[in-house]
Amino acid sequence: MAGNMYFITFVDEFRKMIWLYVLRLKSETFEDFMRLKAYVERQSEKLLNTLRIDGGGKYTSNAFENRCQTRGIVHQGQIGQF
Repeated sequence: MAGNMYFITFVDEFRKMIWLYVLRLKSETFEDFMRLKAYVERQSEKLLNTLRIDGGGKYTSNAFENRCQTRGIVHQGQIGQF
């Protein structure tokens, strides 16, 4: 479908909201996360504080980890964190 091979879902467990993004490459995950983060924070006027992942490699890039650390986001789902 339009060259997209993958999809990713983001779930807000507190508000019971789900967002679905289609991706051409798994490497687009970081950009989509940052876009969603900005949108959610603007709409809710609250900061995102925890990101729980399934341990997939698409969430473990240096850029992803550095952004979480600099923004004070707890990055759950890495080995030994559940």
